[in-house]
Amino acid sequence: VMFYGNAKEAVSYFSNLSFPCPIHFNPADYFVDLVSVDPRSLEMEDRSRHRVAYLAGQHDQKLIELSRAEERSDDKFLNVARQSTGLRGKFQSRWVNELFWLVRRNLSVLMRAKSENISRLGENIALGLVVGIIWLNIGRDFDPD
Repeated sequence: VMFYGNAKEAVSYFSNLSFPCPIHFNPADYFVDLVSVDPRSLEMEDRSRHRVAYLAGQHDQKLIELSRAEERSDDKFLNVARQSTGLRGKFQSRWVNELFWLVRRNLSVLMRAKSENISRLGENIALGLVVGIIWLNIGRDFDPD
């Protein structure tokens, strides 16, 4: 990963790293070219490998800075949250809250794949009917004497 964020921020992010996008050039194409290794010659391949390593290092450095800033702000927030909610751990929440969000996310995923779910339901009904018909008369002629 060389950049993680909004597409609007990508142009300024790479410009701040001394890789400005040329005028009248598609930024997405430019970024793909920027983070790719160019195998046309040994010199270009070496130069592009160094560029990719530099961009990866800058991204890693940015992540470290962000995580440190989040830890500092999380500690302040967690102290207030612990006092107000009575939660003890850093990532603890009530199980009802977790269940709510898991069910909500699962339902949204199910709603996105309506046709797949309808075909699965039809398949299960058909299979149930076939198995039911096969086993329908088994055991009716059982005589315990």
